[in-house]
Amino acid sequence: MRKIIKKLKNESGFTLLEMSIVIMIIAALLLLIIPNVSKVNKTTDETTSKAVVNTVETQIELYKMENPSTDLSGDALLEELKNKQWITEKQVDAYKRSQKIE
Repeated sequence: MRKIIKKLKNESGFTLLEMSIVIMIIAALLLLIIPNVSKVNKTTDETTSKAVVNTVETQIELYKMENPSTDLSGDALLEELKNKQWITEKQVDAYKRSQKIE
């Protein structure tokens, strides 16, 4: 019996207190990291929306310069640009979504 107790005392490992401290440190780090990740996602979405709006508006201006006689505006103009492959369907959808937000 004494040999078993002696072997157990010589065993190295983590105590419950050490494990608790490690878990608390990991939890604190997660509390710091998660909000920053969500801020990055929000900023990325806003930047992407601005880029799409800028692209579509540039294409509208170019189309109007090349076709000065056009009297299209709004959704009809977007549909015309999409049909002539100046912009994609995804750009049209993103542009419409961003215009509703603003």
